[in-house]
Amino acid sequence: MKIYFASIETRLEQVEQVGGVDYALTTFYNLRNKEEKQINRVRQLVRKSWLIDSGAFTFMNSGGEVNWDEYIDDYADFINEYNIELFIELDLYSIIGIENTEKLRKRLELKTGKKCIPVFHPELGVGYYKRMVEAYNYIAIGGIVVGKWKDENQMIPLINYAKRKGVKVHGLGFTRISKLDRFKFHSVDSTSWMSDRFGKVYVFDGKTIRDVPSANKRTDWRRASYHNITQWKKYAKYMEEK
Repeated sequence: MKIYFASIETRLEQVEQVGGVDYALTTFYNLRNKEEKQINRVRQLVRKSWLIDSGAFTFMNSGGEVNWDEYIDDYADFINEYNIELFIELDLYSIIGIENTEKLRKRLELKTGKKCIPVFHPELGVGYYKRMVEAYNYIAIGGIVVGKWKDENQMIPLINYAKRKGVKVHGLGFTRISKLDRFKFHSVDSTSWMSDRFGKVYVFDGKTIRDVPSANKRTDWRRASYHNITQWKKYAKYMEEK
């Protein structure tokens, strides 16, 4: 299983300190107005695979007029300019409906000449999921972070179905450490490596990673952040090799 370090674009100095990461997920919204040298700085910190999310929800909540056609055209231009291979569709099913989301997906794929990673939500139904599996070789399951899955175990047969079909499944925001062995995702992403902001300190014991109480309530967050990302890199390497 591959663990993508999410939001590295918000902590580049920290990621540079540890020599980069193998897998990273960043959002187009955070990068869209950055200079080329800043984008390349991100690129150089990703050793194996760079996954891009549209950041559509952040854009929608940023205020001002929302023009999805313009946004997706800019997204496609970014993908083309930096030759991005893995990118997620504008996951807007609950906002603009299935049909309009599919239109934006087709527009994105037409402009990039590549298939994106579509996102499945439980309300779309099993039939829709199977059609996604037939049409794509890499899909994502969403709605996990916001609690759309009343019973997360319902994802297991879906993941297994895709695996039998030779399709990769990414769990968006899924790093339930105690459940990763049962949920056979091809990949997941997480911001837990940034949990020093919540006062958490992580330790990798050779098989799993867990947060432990800090002996010093005034722990320097810079030291904690360096420690946490180092431990998460060890855990991510273990999970990939396992």
